Amino acid sequence: MKFKQLLFQTFTGKDNHTIDIARIIWMFGCLVFLGCAVYATALKESGWDAIAFGTGFGMILAAGGAAVYLKKDTEPEP
Repeated sequence: MKFKQLLFQTFTGKDNHTIDIARIIWMFGCLVFLGCAVYATALKESGWDAIAFGTGFGMILAAGGAAVYLKKDTEPEP
């Protein structure tokens, strides 16, 4: 039960009741990025470049954080 509550609190706004679409899209973006990295490395047998991976994943994390920050004023108050 605690894991479900943790997930719900992770993907909701400040009031912990309203689902936040920016956080959900951010999570899907991270999962797709990681999936593509695993696919390219394991199944396509291409080399894994740590610098390119770190740069790309860092950009996804920064963009997601910026999106959540920019919409902070529109979230419902607790």
